Amino acid sequence: MTLQDLLLKLARASIEEKFGKPFPYSKEILLEQFPQLSEARATFVTINIDGDSLRGCIGSLLPHKTLFDDVVYNAQAAAFSDRRFFPLSESEYPYCSIEISILTLPEEVEYGDTEELKAKLRPGIDGVILQQGRHSATFLPQVWEEFPSFDQFFGQLGVKAGIRGFALDEHPAIFIYQVERFADVAPEEEYEVATDTPFPTPQAAEAGFYGALERGDLEAMLSVWADDEAVVCIHPGGERLQGREAVAGSWRAMLAGQQGVHFELEEVQTTREGTISIHSLRECVYVDGQLAGMALATNVYRQTPEGWRLFMHHTSPDPKVMGTSAVVMH
Repeated sequence: MTLQDLLLKLARASIEEKFGKPFPYSKEILLEQFPQLSEARATFVTINIDGDSLRGCIGSLLPHKTLFDDVVYNAQAAAFSDRRFFPLSESEYPYCSIEISILTLPEEVEYGDTEELKAKLRPGIDGVILQQGRHSATFLPQVWEEFPSFDQFFGQLGVKAGIRGFALDEHPAIFIYQVERFADVAPEEEYEVATDTPFPTPQAAEAGFYGALERGDLEAMLSVWADDEAVVCIHPGGERLQGREAVAGSWRAMLAGQQGVHFELEEVQTTREGTISIHSLRECVYVDGQLAGMALATNVYRQTPEGWRLFMHHTSPDPKVMGTSAVVMH
């Protein structure tokens, strides 16, 4: 067994321990067999569900625990303590893969302006830490895959840090690091889903839904919805709309001219039974990079011969932030 294989098994064992399964490893014996486990290292543990949909990610930027302890702690934290999601359920766990990133020590990047910083960074290789006053955030190197352009990467990193405006305008401190990255695969796939469809998983359909909403793309929006007269959509404060034509008409009016909108999903709870997947979540709505409001949403997806499709979308204003304008936009 390689060290990477062992770390992945330790991560899974620490999660399964929370489900009542005994932790099967002796720390003392493993430290003798793998002395690297006693080294102080910083790690991130990322949990993905249904292939590539994020389900939790927690880590350490600086080494303050042994490699053994950091992986065990971060695996449990990613599964049960990531505030963006509800704690991982035992029914979801078989569809989850585990990815571990072992970090090098961060190094500060000296730069005069944005163009110099852009020239010094290596997308896909360098993880980035941004610090400005009390605000800080990091993206692992693999996040470049999601936000490949420099401006998009730092725009989203600034949003994560809670910085108003573009993240680099105030010349924040920038640190970079690299990672050793490895992953396993989900232990079980219960359902046979076609992989040659746009939405082979309910998470893919959800990403398609919010992507279409952000772009104001009516055609993409309608491709997510099931072609079925049973579909239902309830917009914040609106009436219950049923049927493909009624739902399509509401999105046609709502998406006209929409731009500059971005959605961050938090506290995502997924319940899947057979061909139905129910997602309960909080939508954080950003307009031109600024948090404009929040809403609570329930999305119901159904597996069809053409892949997963949206059958019901119900959004209501978040009572914690009643009075904000953006929560009623969809």
